[in-house]
Amino acid sequence: MMRRLPPLNAMRSFEVAARYENLTKAAEELGVTQSAVSKQVSILEDYLGKQLFIRKQRSIEITDDGRFYSHAISACFNNLANKFLEPSSDNQKITIFADSDFTQLWLFARLPAFEKRHPNIEISISSVTDLSVINDAEVFDLAVVWGKGDWDSFLFDPLFTNVVFPVCAPGYFSQEQLEDGCFHEVNLIHSRNKHWWTMFVNLLGEDTKLAKKGKVFNQTSLCLAAAIRGDGMTIAGEVTAQQFLEDGSLIIPFAVRLPFRDSYYILTPRNKGFDSDPVWLFRDWLIEEANGNQKWFDKYWSDFAK
Repeated sequence: MMRRLPPLNAMRSFEVAARYENLTKAAEELGVTQSAVSKQVSILEDYLGKQLFIRKQRSIEITDDGRFYSHAISACFNNLANKFLEPSSDNQKITIFADSDFTQLWLFARLPAFEKRHPNIEISISSVTDLSVINDAEVFDLAVVWGKGDWDSFLFDPLFTNVVFPVCAPGYFSQEQLEDGCFHEVNLIHSRNKHWWTMFVNLLGEDTKLAKKGKVFNQTSLCLAAAIRGDGMTIAGEVTAQQFLEDGSLIIPFAVRLPFRDSYYILTPRNKGFDSDPVWLFRDWLIEEANGNQKWFDKYWSDFAK
């Protein structure tokens, strides 16, 4: 017996509306009226028994259920398109923009696993420090960037939660030295500005003037390299420090950590969506690897507390 599927027109209208989070723009792409799009979305909501959008006076906001079904429906449409359209070559290409620290400290070590799993997908990666370049949505398929999750022109999913903590080379400093009042002897290493160490020095109950001293680098990778050499102590996160904690070149000297709202997100332009199998596969692989990173830290923090 054939399974009863949601109406095709309702799914298509919802997929475009979700991509833009705007009924007017969806209507323009589909060549219908705004009320027609709204009606089709309502049909799908009735079918699913879920609210897909929060309707406001002059706008709509996608719900968590809506985001889930948007990704699922987009994947189905893209699958169909890929099956019916003749591919131009055996190799498929995707262009990735990624934060430079994320690329160097997390992504590079993991890419061979993706390439082994998907040998026919050719990846082009541009490492970026100035995120203004992502405003040119035509030049990339997917981006991984640091921020608050407030991009109106893009579809985005959080890739990590973010926790930050001090790190240093083994033997440089310890919990015992902290308790003995020796923190003033530490050489602090700052990334871009002295914001992080100001927060941690205050949390430790030390004189906040201590946070004003030390070297400043413009990239986290340089801060970590200096810490590994034994030049001092820096602030790192679960994304940037994992490989160095695992190989023992860095340690967390004392049990102080802070959650932080900003973190890494996966972005894709609204006018593209996850519009090809390679982009969808890379996105899913990133999330899978990020989950593995989180599990590693869950165990690390559990062992650290013992």
